Amino acid sequence: MDAQTDDARFVLELIDGAQAIGAVCLNYCKVTRFLEKNGKLSGAGIQDQVTGETAEVYAAQIVNTSGQWSADLQHKQLVGRFSKGIHLLLPKILETEALLLTAKADGRVFFVIPWYGLTLLGTTDSDYDGDIDHVTVEAEEVNYLLSEANRVLKTVNWTEQDIIGCYAGLRVLKQSTERVSFSISRDWELITSKTG
Repeated sequence: MDAQTDDARFVLELIDGAQAIGAVCLNYCKVTRFLEKNGKLSGAGIQDQVTGETAEVYAAQIVNTSGQWSADLQHKQLVGRFSKGIHLLLPKILETEALLLTAKADGRVFFVIPWYGLTLLGTTDSDYDGDIDHVTVEAEEVNYLLSEANRVLKTVNWTEQDIIGCYAGLRVLKQSTERVSFSISRDWELITSKTG
């Protein structure tokens, strides 16, 4: 079923597959700097975020798939634009089909998905310039999603009391002159740095 990925399980499967072909995987480690040899990247300095221990790791090839999140290592600042999204967990209303809908208030797309015996309602998509380490769900975002869902779903009239759980997250988008974040492309690109 579409959109039923268990992200935690998915990460564990990726780690298991990588280890099966010889990768060494480290958990709770942060890259603090990149290491170069003869002008080419050769490894990284890391710090264990639990114990504080530091080490250097080396590799024949380095692939950084964290996008703009890692820009502060190279440029000391993130060079993208943040888009914040929230999700609400609500009582089950759908069996197997998901809904992709358009919000009347502003034309944004949102969804209603059956989710492990519940309903996942999301997402907002708004510019964010707050603390990236403390992203929270705000009352106006909750009201927006509940209002739009209730407008479309004639069989429910959800209120804040119906919310079983909620979470918020950030996506880093490319810099853009677009006025609103939900108009910015989500396309990715592969860039090879001068250091390999």
